Amino acid sequence: MPRRESGRTGNFFPEQSIHELVHDLRQPVAAISALVAAAETVEGIPDEVLGRLNQIQEESRRISGFIRQSLEGSLAPVPLDAGALAVGVADMIETAGGGSIQIVADANATVVADESALRRTLANLLDNAVRAAGDDGAVLVTVHSRGPWVSFDVHDSGPGFGAGPPGSSGLGLQIAERFATMLGGEITMLRSHLGGTLARLLLPAPEPKQWPSVTSAHP
Repeated sequence: MPRRESGRTGNFFPEQSIHELVHDLRQPVAAISALVAAAETVEGIPDEVLGRLNQIQEESRRISGFIRQSLEGSLAPVPLDAGALAVGVADMIETAGGGSIQIVADANATVVADESALRRTLANLLDNAVRAAGDDGAVLVTVHSRGPWVSFDVHDSGPGFGAGPPGSSGLGLQIAERFATMLGGEITMLRSHLGGTLARLLLPAPEPKQWPSVTSAHP
């Protein structure tokens, strides 16, 4: 008798199919990037529209980075402007309707990380914070140098870790923790002075004379 299946609990696609799906995503993402590049050459585009096209182009690069990591399973750590990267991720979250995010960053904070992986890590932490804070809440990100480390502190005014609405933590936090470990850092969950959760991401700063230059993160 055929086995009855109701309410699937596992992955819909087997692991190999997911790998193939990610592989096949490369072409449409590259097509989106090419189409945006062509649209940006049209004369007379309003500045606001051009800004949105730039955001679409940046998201295409970010997705391409995810695809590369999924297929190659490797990271490419470089020194990055930590504050600029945090601002870029916050802008992306806000553009997608994620509320208002305040950023306070040390001017010279530099972190050593794979840019795509760090963006994905911060995006998940910020998305969790925005969901926990709600429409009328507050989200604050501080970026500070702490000796051999750089600290990304994501504060929210929500009810506290584990007490937020469905979808306010869980998988996003697991993804962030996995990437933090891969990048040589860690995430700790604390209580924020805003009343909700403080998610602290610690990542290594460059060692003296180890890195000749800083890569400016795409905004």
